[in-house]
Amino acid sequence: MNVKKKARRVMSGLLTAVTVLSTVLSPVVAYASEDAGSIKKIPYYEEIKDQLDEDEVVTAKDYEIKVGDNFDVKSDYTGLTIQDDSKVKVTFQEAKDTDGNDFSTDYANSYKAVYYVEPQTTDHPTYQINRKIVVKEADQQKDSQSESSSDQDAGSSDKTETEDSEADSSTEETGAAETESKTELTEKEFDAEIEATENQETVDPETGITLSEVMQEAVDQEVALADLEAGESITFDMPMMLASGETGTKSVTVTAGSWYYYADYGLGSYLTCPYYVKWGSINATAYCVEPSKKGPGNGTYTIQKLADGKTLAKVCYYGTKASDENGFFDEKHPDFPAGKRFIITHLAAAYANGSSDWASGTNATGKNLAMELYNYCVNMPDIPSVDMSFSESNVKAYVEGNSQRTSVITFKADKLQTITFKLPSGVKLVNVTTGKTSAAGASVEISGGTQFYLTAPLDQAESVSATFSSRMKGSIDKEYSAYKIVTGSGTQDLALVFGEGVGNEKYVDFKVTWTKECKVSIVKKDQDTGNALAGAVYGIYSDAACTKLIAEMPATDQNGASQLTMEKTQEVVYLKEISVPTGYQIDTKSYNVTLAIGKTTTKNVTDKRVNAKLNIAKQDAETGNEAQGDATLEGAVYGLYAREDIVHPDGRTGTIYKKDTLITSLTTDKNGEASVSDLYLGKYYLKELSAPVGYVLDPTEHDVDCTYEGATVPTVERTSVCKETVVKQPFQIIKAANNGKTDADLLKGVGFSAWLVSNLKVKADGSYDFDSARPVVLTADGQTEMFTDEKGYARSIPLPYGTYVVRETTSKHNYAPVDDFVVKITENYPDTPQTWRVLLDKEFKAKLKISSTNKKPCGINTMSWGVFGKEYYDRTKQNYYYSTAGSGKRYGQHYAVTGIRCGRTIYK
Repeated sequence: MNVKKKARRVMSGLLTAVTVLSTVLSPVVAYASEDAGSIKKIPYYEEIKDQLDEDEVVTAKDYEIKVGDNFDVKSDYTGLTIQDDSKVKVTFQEAKDTDGNDFSTDYANSYKAVYYVEPQTTDHPTYQINRKIVVKEADQQKDSQSESSSDQDAGSSDKTETEDSEADSSTEETGAAETESKTELTEKEFDAEIEATENQETVDPETGITLSEVMQEAVDQEVALADLEAGESITFDMPMMLASGETGTKSVTVTAGSWYYYADYGLGSYLTCPYYVKWGSINATAYCVEPSKKGPGNGTYTIQKLADGKTLAKVCYYGTKASDENGFFDEKHPDFPAGKRFIITHLAAAYANGSSDWASGTNATGKNLAMELYNYCVNMPDIPSVDMSFSESNVKAYVEGNSQRTSVITFKADKLQTITFKLPSGVKLVNVTTGKTSAAGASVEISGGTQFYLTAPLDQAESVSATFSSRMKGSIDKEYSAYKIVTGSGTQDLALVFGEGVGNEKYVDFKVTWTKECKVSIVKKDQDTGNALAGAVYGIYSDAACTKLIAEMPATDQNGASQLTMEKTQEVVYLKEISVPTGYQIDTKSYNVTLAIGKTTTKNVTDKRVNAKLNIAKQDAETGNEAQGDATLEGAVYGLYAREDIVHPDGRTGTIYKKDTLITSLTTDKNGEASVSDLYLGKYYLKELSAPVGYVLDPTEHDVDCTYEGATVPTVERTSVCKETVVKQPFQIIKAANNGKTDADLLKGVGFSAWLVSNLKVKADGSYDFDSARPVVLTADGQTEMFTDEKGYARSIPLPYGTYVVRETTSKHNYAPVDDFVVKITENYPDTPQTWRVLLDKEFKAKLKISSTNKKPCGINTMSWGVFGKEYYDRTKQNYYYSTAGSGKRYGQHYAVTGIRCGRTIYK
């Protein structure tokens, strides 16, 4: 194997501890407000992660696309892990390459995308994260795979131990030939180098930059560290972060060191070299390790932190000085020099990583020592971490009995990590893990993994302070973690352990808001029955006008009870109903409630049921509100019945009226109206029990639905229009001549009119004044006069209930009209006329008076007269006596001839 080529592709080291997330190496982004003098810096995740809730943490993975892909960098968040998008708002800020050019998919390039993460439900700070977005040529991935396959074939074949030995010899010779330009370290020099790194400063106090961050940035910027020759240096810009609070970059220089050999310790034939890293006031050393696989080529790789308890992480930790006195070598091989320890550790790490050729390049001694270290580490505790947090860092106390307490909190940290609570007056810490309770106001130390809660008197918020806040420093000032650089299936994965001092001291914040918990309770009842009402909802308001809602109480239960626990924000609050049980009016009053911490204030409140009012409007089926004839709409009697069971709305009284029960009766007034009030809501029907005068009994059942119309309608009002049919019947007549004939002549064309007696005025002489009222309609075509036909017959239309006077208004020539007669309609036979009336008209007769012309008495007894009829007859009045002219003195006797038919006569 070409060792030099391998060495040029290696990037790992004994570095300092840091959690490598996408947020660590984000460029510092600031933005200006409208006021040019005000600049606000958005902190990095690493700076404020202890202030965040677990579901407010957003992580970003690097993302690869091809040239020409349709990718909206501003809105496509593929690769971002957002645990709960209701808890945070993620906003894209920028994506630029190393030259400051904006993101584009038009050509192959690498960009750093920056995002802001803003918590939505807490006052936790906004922070920034970033990720790398790589735009590759369409065929780049294929070429890369081909090269990786070739490299893997060249360096990953299985070998027997003998073959390994021969390969080791060959590799060693080749390596020596090709690395003549590099300085080789002696065993003593190498040990000194290793030991020097154990206590070196790896955090720049000015910028807060750590060694691991520098090496990560070198990977991100694709710095070709593996191409460096011994003594050769390369410089790149490192973004400043954390400690200084400034923006910009810091110059970082990395220089390659000399090679050293496994063979110096009798462990094989491989070699490695250190890197010397300088920035600010810091000079640190990082060592690479070479498993048997082909080393990775230049490029960008992913560094991932190994979870605590993983075997590889434990091998790296317990195989170095990071574990202090608990290390494997201190216990088992304290005489081993630092260089030998280092090599054995990386052999064990390769085995822990699952590499099938982990023993390549070593001998039996190296194998045995590596396996001994591995088995030792498997049984050791997890690696301690400097990270610490609380399961809940901002809690609110609640009432329990006669005191208040917090929920159970877990101090999430390594068991070696400790913090100290300095409790305020009245506050105690209950250690759930140990079962011990501290004194009030004491200083209490707890270790990682401890579960605890705090207690305080009920009046803590008013007597001491509304909150308790504490920032506590962790006891561990170094962080030890293991990392792995993943390079691809065809090249080696590199295991690293970082054991560096914490750049900024680690603190954890904790806050308790003490309760001002009060309880407001109501008991809701029916105003009339006193029974409990379920379903009423009241609001608690801060103002007397009840416009500023503090909280809405739960709906009252079956016992009419509701209770709300709330924080005391003022001495007096106001209670007002928001919604009511179905069937009830809303309570518009407000009630003052005086609050007391830890106590319950109860108010008894009532609701009044919504009632119903039913109106009856009696109408004539033809004319509406106007009765016909002598009929009247007054006096109709209706029964009100339950169409269904009528139930009390309080849910307890039960059924008020069973189905079809007669509830009450109603009688219409002169306007045809009737009403009943204070009914229960439900379905009813009306049925006429007695019809008014002149009308037919209505058999219809009129449904009335008195349903609930809401809490603001105190009375549900319904009107039922009941139409009634008036009693009607026609009358008929036959008109004939009364002239002494056996078969009387039938008179055609005789006219009759009728008046409703109740409409006529009566004259002083007792007769009717027919001019005071209009006659009623007698014919189907709306005429008020009907005429006899050729048979002397006439029939009226059906007349409404009443008493009518009928008069002959058009008579036959020379016939006297009949006397007025009365017709009474009292029965409902609209299709059957009353029995006919035969009306006879008498024919007129004339009397003749004969007088002498010389005014002398006539000789009546001696004269004989004859009367002869003409074809023309005049109507005259009977019993009219003509007298001679003059004073009217009567001369002698006259002679009258009677029985003469009316008309012109000749007498002689």
